[in-house]
Amino acid sequence: MVFSGYTLSGPSAPRRVLLINLDRMRLARSLRAERALDLTVITNEENAHRYEGWRVGTVADITDPVEVYTAALNLSGLQEFDHVITPLERCVIPAGMVRSRLGIQGMKYDEALGFANKFIMKKRIAQAGIPAAKFKLLPDGSMASRAGEILGWPLVVKPLVGSGSQSTFWLRSARDADEFLGHAGTEGSAARPVPMLAEQAMDVIAEFHCDGIVQGGKVLFCVISQYFNPLIHRVGDFLGSFILDSGHPLHAEIEIIHHRSIEALGLVDGVTHLEVLRTPDRLLFGEIACRPGGSGIPANITHKHGVDLWEAFLSLELGRQPTDIANQSVGPGSYQPGGMIQAWLGLPARNGRITAMTSATDFLAIPGVQNVEMLYATGEEIVGSMATGFFAGHVFFTGQDDADAYRIAQRISSMYYIETESADGVRRQWRAGDFAGDHKK
Repeated sequence: MVFSGYTLSGPSAPRRVLLINLDRMRLARSLRAERALDLTVITNEENAHRYEGWRVGTVADITDPVEVYTAALNLSGLQEFDHVITPLERCVIPAGMVRSRLGIQGMKYDEALGFANKFIMKKRIAQAGIPAAKFKLLPDGSMASRAGEILGWPLVVKPLVGSGSQSTFWLRSARDADEFLGHAGTEGSAARPVPMLAEQAMDVIAEFHCDGIVQGGKVLFCVISQYFNPLIHRVGDFLGSFILDSGHPLHAEIEIIHHRSIEALGLVDGVTHLEVLRTPDRLLFGEIACRPGGSGIPANITHKHGVDLWEAFLSLELGRQPTDIANQSVGPGSYQPGGMIQAWLGLPARNGRITAMTSATDFLAIPGVQNVEMLYATGEEIVGSMATGFFAGHVFFTGQDDADAYRIAQRISSMYYIETESADGVRRQWRAGDFAGDHKK
């Protein structure tokens, strides 16, 4: 561990905040700009250069609770931290341990386990009687074949802690399980003796996400969206969602699942991102995180309701009252038949230096497109891991109804093109095929 720039705060110093972070710099700069806060950061060696001149502690593994706690203890010195914040799902558990061991307000270690460890999460959800897919804890990937025999094929295997569907595998048979062991080591942890979660793969015909703001155990704000396609097969492809009217026939049922989930997991304060699966005969709990949804989800909600989920997240973490939600109503009384559908679509990224790419101006020419957020420009280098949130940009748009939203998403995807060049000079072109987002009633 390496520490830099530490100075002891005086008796009238601002409130001390410990941020556990990698490359979420917009949030880090926002915290650092507040004069009422004294910011310290824990990151890994790879990202330390981003915080040059800041008070920083580096660790080898930012997901290791003991290592992060030890760093926090050393950085704290004689002046304790008042708050611990992390925007990263993989760091929720380390942040919880720091709060528990140093007596800091906020989500403690045991509560954090329920929101970040998928086995603990599913177990507590099952104990509360909330419908979900059957699951088993795998001590390591070699147990996948046996889990398939017990739960039935196909099977979904994923890390206990993770996000963006990274290192998530769809296994159709024992033969797939054997191949999973032989080849998955290059993609994730499957070939190493680490615990994973196995779930019975369901026939998912639609997938929803419910994004909420909870304070004092009470839901202050809740909005429900539907993904254009279920997430399981969308890694590295287009992904997006559209906000449902509160009069949608499944809206109330999904709200109930959200309420029951936060009760089962004991959430007091936080911003939630819940995924709900629709099968031919019922709705099932998917997963829930205690942070804003990724990619274009927060901005899409801001476009529709004027609520900034990241502002609410920081406010709750700092013990403040979230703004922008006092006059917002997303209950049945706010339903206006015929209202415009608010949607977003993520543009798939590819690693390498960008040599050509569809421009924001091209997308803005499509009727209904409101705003385009390009995350990279021609000439820039893309370096990232394949996940459901690995995008080169986000396109925000409105449609007359959900079927119209699908049509606009199809136009966006048909227009999109990106070409990248690797370090060895190999050029790769990627043009969208058919947008696999056929509208389902």
